[in-house]
Amino acid sequence: MRENKILENVTVLNKVDNRQYLITSVTDGVGTACLLENGEVNEDISVMISSSNAIAFRLISNPNIPDIPDGYSVEDGILLKDGVAATQQGSLVIKSIVTSVPGKLLLAVLPRENTTEHDDYIDLFRESDEKIGETFGGTVYHSCGVWEGKIDMVKGMKHITAADGAFSIQTDPSPNNPEVFAPEFSGSGIILNARAVGTCEESFPVFEKLWTPETKLIAVTYCKDPKDQEMLYDKLHVMADR
Repeated sequence: MRENKILENVTVLNKVDNRQYLITSVTDGVGTACLLENGEVNEDISVMISSSNAIAFRLISNPNIPDIPDGYSVEDGILLKDGVAATQQGSLVIKSIVTSVPGKLLLAVLPRENTTEHDDYIDLFRESDEKIGETFGGTVYHSCGVWEGKIDMVKGMKHITAADGAFSIQTDPSPNNPEVFAPEFSGSGIILNARAVGTCEESFPVFEKLWTPETKLIAVTYCKDPKDQEMLYDKLHVMADR
C-alpha cells in the first residue's frame, strides 16, 4: 500500500498476520489501525502504519473516494465526455469509472478473452523476451492469478528456464490448480517456482500434487507459526527423498 492511502476509515489487510484492520486515526502521517473482527472494531489490538511499513499492508477499501468529474460517464462500454466518446479506446470495453485523481480517471474494464494464438503477450513481448533469454542464458515466466491456459505457450518459449505461479488462496485470490501443472512440468526441464503461503496442513498437499521425481520444483512457503514452518520443511524433504 502507498503511504498516501494512510487515511481515516480506510480498511487494510496486514500481510504479516493476514487480518484486516481499520485506520481509525492519522497523526502526522502515521495511522492507527484497529483489528476488524466480524465487522466490529477491536480497539485492544492495533498496529501503527507509516511510510516505513506501509508496504506490509494492502488496501482493501477506501471510502474517501473523490467525486467523478462532471460530464464523464460510461455507456455500452464506451467512455463518454458530455455524451461524446472521450478517447480512442480501440477494442477496450469499459465497465465503469472507479474513481479519479487530479487529471486522471481510474476505469474498470472487461478482460479480453485469453487465447494462445492471439494473446497480446505473444504479439508484443514474446520475441523480445526470447532475445533476452538467448543473451542472458534464459528467462523466467511470471503471472499473477490463474495461467493454466498459458502453459503450452510458456513451454513453447525459446530459452525458458523457469516459471512462477501461486498455488494457495493465501498467496493469490485466484490460485492455480496444482493437478493441472504437475503433468505439464514433470520432465519438461523447466523449473517450477511454486508459491503456497499457508499452514503446513494447507500448503503441503499443494506440493504433494505438484511433485514428481522428474519435476524441477522450488517450494516457496510461509507459515505464520515457526513450528508449523519447520514441520512443513521436514515433510517437504521427506517427500523429495521418496
